Amino acid sequence: MAVIAAGCASDGEGQSGDGSTSERGREDAGSSLTVIDTVDVGGGPLSVAVDPDGRYAYTADEKGVSVVDLDRGEMVGTIPMAVGPKEIRLSPDGHQAFVASGFIAGAVSFIDTARRRVTGSVAVDGGPLYSLAVSPDGRQVYAANRGGGVAVIDTKAREVETRASLPDADRGDVVLSRDGRRAYIANSALGPGGTASKTGNSVSVFDTAKGTVAARVPVDREMPSDVAIAPDGCCLYVAHFPSMPPPTGFPEGSSDYAAEQGASNALSVIDAETRTVSDTIPVEGRSTALAVAPDGRRVYVGNESGAVQVIDTGSGDVATTFDVGDDVSGIAIAPDGRHAYVTESQRGKLHVIELAT
Repeated sequence: MAVIAAGCASDGEGQSGDGSTSERGREDAGSSLTVIDTVDVGGGPLSVAVDPDGRYAYTADEKGVSVVDLDRGEMVGTIPMAVGPKEIRLSPDGHQAFVASGFIAGAVSFIDTARRRVTGSVAVDGGPLYSLAVSPDGRQVYAANRGGGVAVIDTKAREVETRASLPDADRGDVVLSRDGRRAYIANSALGPGGTASKTGNSVSVFDTAKGTVAARVPVDREMPSDVAIAPDGCCLYVAHFPSMPPPTGFPEGSSDYAAEQGASNALSVIDAETRTVSDTIPVEGRSTALAVAPDGRRVYVGNESGAVQVIDTGSGDVATTFDVGDDVSGIAIAPDGRHAYVTESQRGKLHVIELAT
């Protein structure tokens, strides 16, 4: 197992123009994965998105959005927000960013990426929003929460155009098929006392043309949190954040505690045609982030202990694991597949990782 010691200092460590720290050129001997830059974005980032040109990365935290120039390796701007940003997604042309947010009530905010300012927002009833997806033409944004089900937002009119009910559950990720005909929404159901209810854990399939839920796919592990779709649309990958009982012998908050809680976790694979779980791939730790390479050959699963496990989709095995520090809160892959961008919430970092090609 190859491990990159992302927390080590290097001769390339320096200070960027706005005061943010940038660390460059850390590599694990014997591995083809290299952390080529680490940028201090502050604020505890929860999500990351990269523009279609691979020039800028955008991270969202509870106070706003940070803009990172990836060529310069430094943070070049911040966009303050007052409603608790949770996740950020970009329009296909990169001209707009959409931010899922809210503390009690949910909202989707619109950002002009050129001017780096918020230009409006749409309220979404039913509680905070933690995830959203953008249609291939950029005309709709799909968002879901516990109380309001799924909401379809018209990005030109900036209003909710369609709503549909979902199972009574907390919501994880929302993703769209490549053709935009289906949205997939993770449902993490909790029973009495906050314990997981396996009967309610599922992925809903939303027909975007009809505006209705077409199917619900039960998953074999509890608390589905993140969902990603293969580039050819053949399957879905579902990561889980299981609610395991506190282990004995480890102090709460330690890395051993976190690792023990997710020791029996897995990545579920759903066949998109049959809408059934076709495979279960063991992974370590409670999963907190998920991404698929543009060519579909690798899946990247981050966990709360700071590790990213790289899964070979051909063999279904974990090919390698690399460490970025204390936790992983978001993963985005560059459009050309050459770099991964990983946010570390506890230390407020954005790690730029050169991937094997």
